[in-house]
Amino acid sequence: MTFFTSSAACLCGAAALALTTTAAMAQEHLVLVLSDAYFPDITHVKAGDTVTFINASETTQNVVSESEAWSVGPIPVQGQLSMIITAGQETTFFNAATLDGDADEGVSGYLSFEPAPTN
Repeated sequence: MTFFTSSAACLCGAAALALTTTAAMAQEHLVLVLSDAYFPDITHVKAGDTVTFINASETTQNVVSESEAWSVGPIPVQGQLSMIITAGQETTFFNAATLDGDADEGVSGYLSFEPAPTN
């Protein structure tokens, strides 16, 4: 019985360490949603990271990926919504109003799975 208890404690400790390590590796990124831009326009991410879109415009915003594979919104004025990044996630996003022709098609943001520049 002592062996089982020690093994179980070891397993629980290893699982807790694995979860802590994974959580420590994930990062949170903030993207400001402006009426005519995203800041930053390129966000360097890894699977498991969280991206929080903060609506700093004067209207409700809906952020959508290029092929509408994912969306975040509606985001109220001064509100924020988050999503967790998955491997292979579509990386180009823009205001959903662009789909209806109601917004500037040149305003887009990007998620990059490449490492951020160091200089």
